[in-house]
Amino acid sequence: MDAPLVARKRKTTDTVKLEPTDDDKIIAEAKERMKKVLGWESVCRQRFVDDTKFYNGDSYNGYQWEGDLLRTRVDDDRPSLTINKTRVFCMLITNDAKKNLPNIKVVATGGSATKESAEVYEGLVRHIEYKSKAEDVYDNAMCSQVQGGWGCWRVVTEYADTDSFNQSIFIRAIKDPLTVCLDPDTKMPDKSDARWAIVFEDMPRERFEEEYPEYKGKLPRSTLDTQGWVTDKSVRVAEYYRKAVKKDKLIAIEMPNGTPRVFRESKVSGDERAKLLKDITKINEREIEDTVIEWFKIAGDDILMKTTSPGQYIPVVMIVGEETVIEGELDRKGHVRALADPQRMYNYNASAAVEFGALQTKTPWVAPTAAIEEFEEYWNTANVKNYSVLPYKHRDGDGNDIPQPTRPGPPQTSPAYEQGMQNSGRDMMMVSGQHQAMLGQETNERTGKALLVKQRQGDTSTYHFIDGLARGIYLTGKIIIDMIPFIYDTQRVVRILHQDGSEQQITVDPQQQQALIQQMNRKVEAVIFNPTVGKYDIQVDVGPGYETRRQEAFQAISEVLSFRPELAALIGDLLFQAADFPMSKEIAERLKRMVPPQALNDQPPPELAQLAQKLDAAQQINSALMQQLLAKDEEVARAKDSTDTNAYKAVTERLKNLGVTDPTALLALITDAVMQGLEIKPNTGEENAKAGAPLGGGQTGQGDSGGLLRNGGGPQPQMAPAAS
Repeated sequence: MDAPLVARKRKTTDTVKLEPTDDDKIIAEAKERMKKVLGWESVCRQRFVDDTKFYNGDSYNGYQWEGDLLRTRVDDDRPSLTINKTRVFCMLITNDAKKNLPNIKVVATGGSATKESAEVYEGLVRHIEYKSKAEDVYDNAMCSQVQGGWGCWRVVTEYADTDSFNQSIFIRAIKDPLTVCLDPDTKMPDKSDARWAIVFEDMPRERFEEEYPEYKGKLPRSTLDTQGWVTDKSVRVAEYYRKAVKKDKLIAIEMPNGTPRVFRESKVSGDERAKLLKDITKINEREIEDTVIEWFKIAGDDILMKTTSPGQYIPVVMIVGEETVIEGELDRKGHVRALADPQRMYNYNASAAVEFGALQTKTPWVAPTAAIEEFEEYWNTANVKNYSVLPYKHRDGDGNDIPQPTRPGPPQTSPAYEQGMQNSGRDMMMVSGQHQAMLGQETNERTGKALLVKQRQGDTSTYHFIDGLARGIYLTGKIIIDMIPFIYDTQRVVRILHQDGSEQQITVDPQQQQALIQQMNRKVEAVIFNPTVGKYDIQVDVGPGYETRRQEAFQAISEVLSFRPELAALIGDLLFQAADFPMSKEIAERLKRMVPPQALNDQPPPELAQLAQKLDAAQQINSALMQQLLAKDEEVARAKDSTDTNAYKAVTERLKNLGVTDPTALLALITDAVMQGLEIKPNTGEENAKAGAPLGGGQTGQGDSGGLLRNGGGPQPQMAPAAS
């Protein structure tokens, strides 16, 4: 049995409490609804069984023969062949669906959702499909839909592993659609508006008591119904989903500072609500209703477990081939129904043709008695053994000729039965819309285009099965993105799956303010995702899967390069990206490094490229001017250094010639010589007077050459020679 939904730990503020109800009323309600569906669907349920058996008919079970006719032919020892062509017609649909499985696409529709966050959301949904082996689940339901008329699966929550309290979402198969009772009053094609559903299983009593030992010997025969919920050999265990409505009030206020605020009445306590509503400037409110999915597990007359399921949809998906209601009778059809009669005709004509040939004995020889006298041992076994020579007498004892033994023509087949087989085969193609081109048989069409048109006609005639599968997968996506904010309500690290099959680890953080944050941490991109921020919706892409599209791309690029080999330098890397042999990705990376940048669109637009060129030219000119300026500065510095050196040399020569030994006089001479070498004019007394200095100068400090310079540097009074 599919793993049940289990109660999950929620935050106290998010807990949805079930309304107090009497268990007996819930059990009676579930059994009454189930009884109603079984009665309403009784005809199509029986036809579901008949069509499924017909699809699986073979020479052992004889499902493609009517029971009375089969028994009569077997009793009369007549052939009753089963040449099952129906199975091939159905597999054309189911196998094509496997190659073109609809894909769930997540799109951002509002709030703070972005394209990037929608891609992460989509990767999370794709990983849920991957770990659930959803392809097998969809395939099982699709085969059931094509064979019997409808198929089912469901979305459940289970603990991620045995060592964790975190829950994950899984897509689980329902192998037998007859164990599902869905609200018959639905109006939507995908039945997303169902108000209740029941998924049940009749367990052997031994297995039930093994799984639920606390109920061993405690389940009496059921007294609330006559549907056989509890028998001596079995116990019916049913999972009952139903929608309940929880009323609430949405309140909008404008705070005194002008900031708007919207809140639910149930989320705010009475005191806080009174405080919020005090001194408000504007208020608006309306009644709202929230949908709560209640879940009960019922066995016999007892409720084994009960909790709530996250989200607003009944997590049971049903896909239907064709559904009609004629004169109050519900019927659902798959692909087998229209093929049944032509298939029976084919089996009957094939059996009759074999029977016609089997009833004809081997053609006997016709010979005069005298001709085979003495050779009876040869002629008695002529139809059993393959003799190389059959001797006979051609003359009697009187010398008269004896006629030669003769043999009539061989047994003939019946043209009527052969024509009947051809007609029934043609009828199967006519009623199914699947012609010889789809079956791989030779046709009058010779060009590839004509064959493709014929094949598309067959695809169109059976497209309603693919469309039904797409509707179911669309609803599955809606259920999953509706569940994710409730299930991923604590911070955790999860994996997402990209379309090309690569995996990536992300951090789910419901407390984050933004929908998505991407950071580079040690050259590794860290992605933090909050599924509760923003609004998202689902689209379904019906077409080839990624693997098929990749193979088609490889073939298409190969054909292009066969006509234009010079394009290999531009698109050769794309060819190897689409390849699936070892080292193809490494080859693609190497070739990509050889592709011109403009082909990779790594270059800026032409306008920016021109501006960049002008900027480079200006920078080169600026660099040249700076070099010239630096060279000029160096030249000036060298000239100045040469001038200073010459001045000091002149001073030295003058000192040598004067022979001055007095320090004060020597300092005055040096100062005067330096000023002359630097072309500085000495100040006069008048200039000093204008500057506020005393006439004649004066020594500002002993040994202060700066003071000498400031006081004109003129002749200084000589002092007596220092004592030796």
